[in-house]
Amino acid sequence: MGKRVVGIMGSYRKGGAIDTVVSEVLNAAQEQGADIIKVDLVDKHIEYCMNCRACCQEPEPQRGRCVINDDVEEILTTLEEADAIVLGAPVNFGDVNALTRTFLERMVGFAYWPWERPSAPQLRNWTVTKKAVLVTSSSAPGLLTKLFARSLKTLKTMAKLLGAKPIGVLVVGLVNEPEVHLRDQTRQAAQRLGKRLAEQAV
Repeated sequence: MGKRVVGIMGSYRKGGAIDTVVSEVLNAAQEQGADIIKVDLVDKHIEYCMNCRACCQEPEPQRGRCVINDDVEEILTTLEEADAIVLGAPVNFGDVNALTRTFLERMVGFAYWPWERPSAPQLRNWTVTKKAVLVTSSSAPGLLTKLFARSLKTLKTMAKLLGAKPIGVLVVGLVNEPEVHLRDQTRQAAQRLGKRLAEQAV
């Protein structure tokens, strides 16, 4: 069985820029022999974090379990079992969209943060065992998105929680129309990253 590469598609738009690029990365990884899974967050039942911190109270090294019964547990387990990951989300109001942010907040169980400790949460496991590719898009030019939007920083936080180190990022700029017309250069860059991800997955 090949290495498993899991992609998170955090856009509301199926067939949009994020969906298209994440799929290109995954398909290129599959061509290198990887087993791929794509998770469309928009299709999943993801409740808001209630900040009860029940998932943060026990000091075990493994992720704390959330008290909410929805699809997040299954998604996180799938990501934990992956050999490599692809994280994709568009820019909305300077950062990732609300759908991706909601999912990120539900990842707080990767931290140990008991109520008696007023300081910042402590990451349970600092071991980096996976590789990741990060994908974001914006109506602004790609360079401005890299410089001023916070979406890549947020996606890097998600990767860190999952024990993954980014090996490449892809920013799709000037996404201003419902119909997606990826430049050949962007498509080829996505394919190169997918191939590299499959080759470096451990």
